[in-house]
Amino acid sequence: MKKIMTIAVVIILIGSLPVHAANWYVDNSAKGSNNGTSWENAWTGFSNINWSAVQPGDRIYISGGAVTKTYSQQLKIGASGSPGAPITISSGEESGHNGQVIISNPIGSGIVISGKSYIVINGNSGGRQNIRVTGCYDQGINISGAAHHNIITYLEIDNNGHSGGINQDGITTSFDAMTEYPVLEVSYCKVHNNWQDQMHIVGARGPLQYGRILIHHNEIYELQDDGIESGVRGMDIYDNVMHTLSSGKGKGHPDGIVIMAGYGRIWNNTVYNLQNDINYMNAYIYPNIFYSEATEECCIRIYNNLVYQSIPGRQGDYGRGLELSVQGSITSLRDVLIANNTFVGIPAWGANLFFSALSDS
Repeated sequence: MKKIMTIAVVIILIGSLPVHAANWYVDNSAKGSNNGTSWENAWTGFSNINWSAVQPGDRIYISGGAVTKTYSQQLKIGASGSPGAPITISSGEESGHNGQVIISNPIGSGIVISGKSYIVINGNSGGRQNIRVTGCYDQGINISGAAHHNIITYLEIDNNGHSGGINQDGITTSFDAMTEYPVLEVSYCKVHNNWQDQMHIVGARGPLQYGRILIHHNEIYELQDDGIESGVRGMDIYDNVMHTLSSGKGKGHPDGIVIMAGYGRIWNNTVYNLQNDINYMNAYIYPNIFYSEATEECCIRIYNNLVYQSIPGRQGDYGRGLELSVQGSITSLRDVLIANNTFVGIPAWGANLFFSALSDS
């Protein structure tokens, strides 16, 4: 009897051992069997990835060659990870494959995540952005649907979009309503020179929660229109550096950091010199709380930001350091904290408050 019980325990222990996650490989120069199982046998393009074989916890490596390697196609994510076991996509780590991966799709967006969750796209290689999404016809990255718990980190996203299009941005989102969060985290990226907004975060307004979208430790520069524009609740924007207003692409009504809904927190950002010889900046930080239906919004936190302009202002320059604006059919705005921000050299006002048709505040 004792021997039988010992065997049963061993069987239980073996059954509880974790399954080892698989590594997969993409290299458009691979000459082997192209089943994705090694660099020699790598999938030769993003459209060749067998997503039915990719499981939660797996990692997909993309070869950057010895220095750089370009993939002129779209990377559309075809599977979801799970809690604690995301699907991770990163650049190659071994010599000969650890150059910069360049994704440049001439007929559409660069990376698409539609309704997939628990995805990590990580270009970190010794602290540099080793995945670059550039020169795509449409958005650099397009995220939509019921996508959540996705992370974009250490990417360079630049010079995407075209004239005449809609939302020709570095990152564009259109999220469905959901309670799963964080919905998206973008960190340690360089985002610049995209045709319209550098980040355009919209979709369902969302539940009354902080911390649904996390944007932090990015450098955002050479703005064409807005740096970050958001219409969803729960934006956390912190520890970013934003600078330099460019011209010649999709010029609009440029602002630096824009949130248009409640439960937004903006802190510890440095925003400077958003001006050029052609365009004027509207506001460096712009909580423009707006809604087309009668409602109330609350919970705005803006603190510890440094905003400055070392470029001399010009006649007619109306740039503001911060403008809190309440527009549309918003009937009430409450629980607002604006504290410990520094404004230096701003052409018009350091801070400006604009209220339209509030019943109370």
